[in-house]
Amino acid sequence: VAIVGSSAILYSDVTMFAQQIVNERRSQGYTSDRDPMNESLEALMKQKLLFNQSQIDSIEFGTVDDMVSEQIDAMIAEAGSVSKLEEQQHMKIFNLRQLLRTRISEQKGAGAMQNHVISDVTITPGEVEIYYKGLKEEEIPLVPEQYIYAQIVRYPSSQAEAKLRTKERLLEMRERIISGKSTMAVL
Repeated sequence: VAIVGSSAILYSDVTMFAQQIVNERRSQGYTSDRDPMNESLEALMKQKLLFNQSQIDSIEFGTVDDMVSEQIDAMIAEAGSVSKLEEQQHMKIFNLRQLLRTRISEQKGAGAMQNHVISDVTITPGEVEIYYKGLKEEEIPLVPEQYIYAQIVRYPSSQAEAKLRTKERLLEMRERIISGKSTMAVL
């Protein structure tokens, strides 16, 4: 759904993170009016942005191999065996290990970059808000947005064939309705 720097954000990552947000809120006993999908996409984009900047700035954050091994061991223990884990995850253990290594590296890199950015900060977010609310609209500096929008479009091999198939399907539905095999409400 998005690419930040050289890191991709998959729809499956967004849905998984959104589910984690919902589960966390339920366990804490509160709800939010924000859409969890939007919130998770925003959080993942922020993480990827910080990770990308940590790579540019060569921020050190240590190794992740111990954390990956711990998570793999826990997942194997929960599944019962390596083969059952591979069956559950629909991938070989090597690929799962590589995926976890990437995710944990991005999380640790983003955390290290965030700590680096805020290490010299001496004001609070409330003070920043008060400052900007005190400015006149024309005094607020404009920061240009930077983004690239891409859309993947797949056209049928033959649009004429696709139109013909659609017409045939609609005629078939019509016949079923007229003959009484299906009700209009169902279709």
